Amino acid sequence: QESLKMKHLDPHYRVKHLVYLAIMGEKDVRRVTNERLLEEVMDLLDVNPLDEPYLVPRIKVALEDAYFRMKEIGGANLTIDNCLDVESLIINLELDRVGFLKKISPSGLLYCVENQTQLADVISTGSHDVFCYSAAVETHSTGKRQDMPLVFFEQVVCAECEVKSADIRDQDDMENYCYDCFKATHARGKRQRHCVSLPYRTFCAQYPECEASYICFETGEVLSTKAVARMRKSAARQNFTLFGLRKAAYSKKLFANNLDRLMSILQNHIDRQYPLSPWFIFYDKALAPYWYNFQTHERKMADPNNLINPPKPGQENEDDDEEQEEEVEKEGDQQYLSNAAGAGNLRDTHAARFAAQGAVFDVPPPVHVKFALPMK
Repeated sequence: QESLKMKHLDPHYRVKHLVYLAIMGEKDVRRVTNERLLEEVMDLLDVNPLDEPYLVPRIKVALEDAYFRMKEIGGANLTIDNCLDVESLIINLELDRVGFLKKISPSGLLYCVENQTQLADVISTGSHDVFCYSAAVETHSTGKRQDMPLVFFEQVVCAECEVKSADIRDQDDMENYCYDCFKATHARGKRQRHCVSLPYRTFCAQYPECEASYICFETGEVLSTKAVARMRKSAARQNFTLFGLRKAAYSKKLFANNLDRLMSILQNHIDRQYPLSPWFIFYDKALAPYWYNFQTHERKMADPNNLINPPKPGQENEDDDEEQEEEVEKEGDQQYLSNAAGAGNLRDTHAARFAAQGAVFDVPPPVHVKFALPMK
C-alpha cells in the first residue's frame, strides 16, 4: 500500500493509470477518449489547451494508440506500466513546441533565452524554454531543475546568409542553404546541376518512430526501410520510384533544376501542421459524434457526414448564423482560424505570443571585420 501511494504521487504513473482504466474492457476506439479524460491528462502533463491547442491532437492520438496496443498484445498482457510510454509522449510534445516555435520564427531559427545570441540546442521539459548547451548546464545543474529532462533538437543554418534556417543541402559543395540563397547562388553555370537533399533528419510517414530513408517520387511520401519493404509487397506500388534522402546518388529529377519539386514534397509531407482550432471530435456512448471546445467548454452535435470541418468561430448554430447578417469584428485567433482570403497571420495568434516567451527569434546579423595589413 505504501508503494502504491508513492506511485500515485508520480504524475506519469497517474497518466498511465487513467489510460489503463479507459482502454481496458473497451471494444471500440471511439469510446476511449473523451473531453474529461483529456483534460485530466493535459493537467498532469502541464499542457494548457487555452495557450497550446496544437498539442491536444498529439495527446488524443497517443491515448487512442494505447487502445490499439492493447489489441495487439492482448488485454491479459497489458499492465499499468506498459499501457502507455509517457516519456516518449513528453518528448514528442516538446518537439511539437519546438516545431511551432520554428513556424512562428521569422528566420526559422531559435536562440537561447539566457544569452540570446547562441543557437538553442535543447528544450526543457519543465519550463519549456530553449537553451544552448552552456546555459542549459548552468540553469539545470542545481535545485529542482536537476530533475527536469532536456530534449535535444536539430537546427541547420544557411551557410550563405547565416541568418536563416537552411532548407536544402548541396551534396556537391557540402553546404546548407536557405531557399533564396540557393536560388541566387545556383542560378547559372555548373551549379545548376548540383545534387540536393534535405539537411536534417526526417521520419517516416507510416512509422513515425523510424527515421525516413527514401522519398517516393510518385506519392511524395517520406518512407523508412520498414515502410518500403511493406510497400513493395503491394503489386500496385512495386514500380514506384524511390530516392535516398541523405545520400549523394540521386537521379536527375532531384537535381537543382527541379528544386521546386523537392520543396513541394517538404511542405506537403514533411512539414508538420499545427492546428489551432479548439474544437475536437468525440463520441458518446451511443457512438454519436459531437464537437467539444476546450477553451469555452461548449459541446455541439456533429454532422456524421462532415467530421472534418469544425464549427466556425462565433457560430452558435446554422440557423442563428443565417439570421445574423452583421459581421463580428474578428481578432488574432479568429482571423487565423477563418479560411477567408487574407486571413490573419499565425504570429498574431494567442498561441504564438504565448510560445514566443520561451525563445529568442531576432539576433543581430554577424559582423565581418576585415583587417588591413600594415603599410611598410
